[in-house]
Amino acid sequence: MLELYRKKWREKLYIDTSKLAIKALIELRKIDYQKWQPISCPLLDGDLVYFNKDGFYHLTHNGRGKIRNQSDQRMRLNLLPNAPVVIKRARGFGAMPRTIPAAENKSTPAVKLGLI
Repeated sequence: MLELYRKKWREKLYIDTSKLAIKALIELRKIDYQKWQPISCPLLDGDLVYFNKDGFYHLTHNGRGKIRNQSDQRMRLNLLPNAPVVIKRARGFGAMPRTIPAAENKSTPAVKLGLI
């Protein structure tokens, strides 16, 4: 059985997952994840966001189906309980990611590309 270290934190039950094995953490999060109902997202014009097995699989595997490293899995699984609140409160995207233009050839100086 899982030994969970619990304490009160902001009136919610806080579980210290740092001492759990990754398999135990996955099982713990999967139990809660399977109970979640679809949530309306204001950022998507009220469309529903569904929590299914494909979404959970993506937490532990990358887009190519390869297993993520354990630190990445642990980070994603620890952030997972915040997902419903973030989806309900979403009002806009963050800053657009900065893109670096591709060089026509390797001899194009970095100054010309605006990298320096």
